[in-house]
Amino acid sequence: MKDIKPIIAKNLSALRKRDGLTQAELAEKLNYSDKAISRWERGDTLPDINVLYQICEFYGIDMNTLVSDDVEEITEDREMQKRNKIYKFCLLAMMLAVVWLITTILFLYSGKWVVFVWAVPVSSTVLMIISRKLIVSNIVTLVNSSVFIWGLLTSAFLSFLVYGHIVVWALFLIGLPLQFIVTMRFVLRRVKPSKE
Repeated sequence: MKDIKPIIAKNLSALRKRDGLTQAELAEKLNYSDKAISRWERGDTLPDINVLYQICEFYGIDMNTLVSDDVEEITEDREMQKRNKIYKFCLLAMMLAVVWLITTILFLYSGKWVVFVWAVPVSSTVLMIISRKLIVSNIVTLVNSSVFIWGLLTSAFLSFLVYGHIVVWALFLIGLPLQFIVTMRFVLRRVKPSKE
């Protein structure tokens, strides 16, 4: 039976170098120590299957490519990844344009400007859904989550104010603990102890 440990080790090193990452930078992105990355690349140990899958998703490859003996296949895959990111970005831009087109049509039909306010949390939701497929930094996720929370609360507040003639400023009090939770989630991701 073929020993795939040295093949995976060689490919892990090639992938990291292909993307211009140091072992420390990769370790930070995967939430592991740089010593663990070094051991994987030397072939001393291998990460478990879940981590290998996470690495494949990070690099935009499949498991077959990771265990392939052909390093050129991995390095040539870079152009495909670039096109894939452009495609996903264009898809995101198109979906956001659709949200705003529908919003504009609703405004023209109803004449109610509040639909534009509601388009903000809807756009944020679309961004959350599609960005799961993109490699998005934690800070972008934090900002988007904050825009969603405060956009939703503002939309509800203005809707009650304009159409119900009720002032429910207390709605914004809901945003404070929600914002705290989202911020703490961001902080916990940044300070989570690395695995060896």
